Amino acid sequence: MSPALAWSALAIGLLGSSGCSDADLGGECGALGYGTVRLAIWWEDGDEPQSAEGRAFKGLEEDFETCNPDAELSTDSYDEKQELIEAVFHSLPPSSASADDPETLTSTDPTALDTSTSDSALVAPPLDAIQLNAGSDVRQFTPCGTPQETQLRPIEGLPDGELLLRPFRPEVMATVSCDGQTFALPVGIHRLNTLYYNRRLLSSIGCSDEAGLHNQTFQLLVEDVHRAFNGGELSGRTCVQNHATAPAPPSVIAVASRDGWTLSTFLFENLMIAVDGPAGRGEFWSGRNPSGPALTATLQLFVELKPYFSAPLTEPEAFAAVVDAEAVFTVSGDWHDVDLAGSDVALTVFPGTEDSYVFTADVFAVPANSENPAGASAWLRAITSRDVQERYQAEKGGASARVDVRTGLNAAHLLPGLPVLIPDHTFEELDRRLGSWVNQPEPEPTEIIQYIQGEYCKLPEAACERAAAGSPPPDPLEAK
Repeated sequence: MSPALAWSALAIGLLGSSGCSDADLGGECGALGYGTVRLAIWWEDGDEPQSAEGRAFKGLEEDFETCNPDAELSTDSYDEKQELIEAVFHSLPPSSASADDPETLTSTDPTALDTSTSDSALVAPPLDAIQLNAGSDVRQFTPCGTPQETQLRPIEGLPDGELLLRPFRPEVMATVSCDGQTFALPVGIHRLNTLYYNRRLLSSIGCSDEAGLHNQTFQLLVEDVHRAFNGGELSGRTCVQNHATAPAPPSVIAVASRDGWTLSTFLFENLMIAVDGPAGRGEFWSGRNPSGPALTATLQLFVELKPYFSAPLTEPEAFAAVVDAEAVFTVSGDWHDVDLAGSDVALTVFPGTEDSYVFTADVFAVPANSENPAGASAWLRAITSRDVQERYQAEKGGASARVDVRTGLNAAHLLPGLPVLIPDHTFEELDRRLGSWVNQPEPEPTEIIQYIQGEYCKLPEAACERAAAGSPPPDPLEAK
């Protein structure tokens, strides 16, 4: 799929002590007055954030304000990503906004609201930078998506835009680019093929070495763990060496089936690679064989693992279940690595995917109607500078996309998260269907296979028709 990571570092100098100005960008912190820079995020925001991502974002805000004392940040925080996208691209106010309370429609400047319409609707000023994920989130609003004109500003067209692009890994930048232009910058990346496990529970049955988790298939490991806690005969082919003397946890795998996106992560970014390798995953996401053997085998394996699943949980609840020894394993992104200190939980790469680094990236993009592109560029410059990135990764977890910040990134191959092939709303619907499907008493793989095949067939150059004609579509990351 993707080439091996290049570890050569760029020589990036730093100016000043605030840590938000790279020497090759020209000028020092606070050189210009940027006014109000308007942001939208779905992370937690506030003076005393409780989550790691909230604390990390607050650190970014403080870095920017230290670097630009004459500027002011105005941040709208949404409960969910899709709510943010609807608000930004479909002119909806934040969920906390109220027509009876104009101040809730903008964080710091209610006088800037447009109240000139005949129905007195309140419209917040345009945003200058918005949080998205790399891949479909970004590309659907560019010429590689469906709009007649781009709804995001190319980074190259911002002040210092060309210089902002220089320090990043090309594998990551490919997921935010279209037609030779870049439409977002990454603030961090997270590995999706990650397995969390309770060390105390595994040690009690003989699995005390992380390497032992990678000497067999995940299915065989799960089955042996279940037998060890429930008196079954052990296979002798896994790290499980003895039966447990402690009570069995309620489940072997904590599954966040109440959050459909985690099921997609489990299925397509973990099990599918373990079953058929990176090539099988590539065949699926590229549309070359969307309902072929890789998908069928993955769904069948998922069904066979279902007896070992927990009751339906959210993603935070699934992680907490492993922390509390209510489950042995859970699968999620590596953003919980900052929550492991003092616990019995550790993480490792998902068995069978050791040579792959499947990632998603948190990015910031600039809406096309931004009225402060210089302020947006200053925000991007601050949050992607080298020393800010080093501090941010320590607080947020995961890894930096900069080539000269190596925290957390140690895989042989960097595989894209979700390339754009079908509209973003289809991913949302797939997540919803997976959540409903897995909670059926006896889920049938054909239900999901037929849905996915049908969605691919809605493409302008329908993958199913092209495949039948022996002419598969190109890889979407290379097509534009």
